Amino acid sequence: SGGKLSIKDELAIQGNVDIKCGDIDFIGKVRVSGGVMKDFQIRARDDVLIGGETTNASVTSERGGIVIRGSAIGSSVRMTSGTEHSS
Repeated sequence: SGGKLSIKDELAIQGNVDIKCGDIDFIGKVRVSGGVMKDFQIRARDDVLIGGETTNASVTSERGGIVIRGSAIGSSVRMTSGTEHSS
């Protein structure tokens, strides 16, 4: 039938990581246009890019970097292949 299957190694979340989408555990890169709300988690194998702030949340990257464009208030931010940061 000529169809193609493609697999992407990036997960894009439009908006916040909150009750609407739940915790994120992904084998590639995670990009969030909003923030990460209280008590939610992101675990990614590669880079994590967050457009807003993280508030009392957990963000972990196994082998990539983490960029948070807003503030990280009371959050755990960990890169398990390198330096750990928390605020």
